[in-house]
Amino acid sequence: MVVKRWVVDPYAYPEVYRFFSAAVFLGRRRRCYRSMLDVAGVRPGHAVLDLGCGPGILTALAGEVCGPGGHAVGVDTSPAMVRHAASQAGANCRFVVAAAEEYQAPAGSVDAVVSCLAYYDFPSAHRPEILKRAFTTLRPGGKVLIVELRPNLGYLGRGPGAVGLAANNISTVAMALADAGFGEVEVIRFGPLVHGVVGSKPVFRGG
Repeated sequence: MVVKRWVVDPYAYPEVYRFFSAAVFLGRRRRCYRSMLDVAGVRPGHAVLDLGCGPGILTALAGEVCGPGGHAVGVDTSPAMVRHAASQAGANCRFVVAAAEEYQAPAGSVDAVVSCLAYYDFPSAHRPEILKRAFTTLRPGGKVLIVELRPNLGYLGRGPGAVGLAANNISTVAMALADAGFGEVEVIRFGPLVHGVVGSKPVFRGG
């Protein structure tokens, strides 16, 4: 069963979603997003995949960090979000209208997979497949980072704008990453309202 958070669907209104995400990060969204990319190990020349990219703010910043020698791809099911994202991002960013469980980049072609405030909107039955595809997509040593709202956030967790946050148990994401084959799984707090879990694709050395 998919937990529905929203009374009004923000995915049809990119500017509304941008306002919401700015509030969630208490006006420090760019700083928090940069911290996320640092945790995900994003460097110049890298390739980044952003699942559930929404209006593409994180994807665009990833493109800035990757620079002209790298690129970032944002994937979202909302055509409105993808159109908005494409209009805001740099030339080394590309956006695709697709479900996360259906999109597959070439194996070993990506240095980091990120997903911010989207994991619990993915159909629960498809989440293992999404993580499996992320694992396949990553190069050995590459990282995946899943960021979500923390549960029990007072009014934000109970109010009309968001419901069902009690299900946002990051420990279940950590276990899911381990089940998908990721190692060095760690829970990280990015602010009062947001936390995430990062994992690495193991590097297998022969001999």
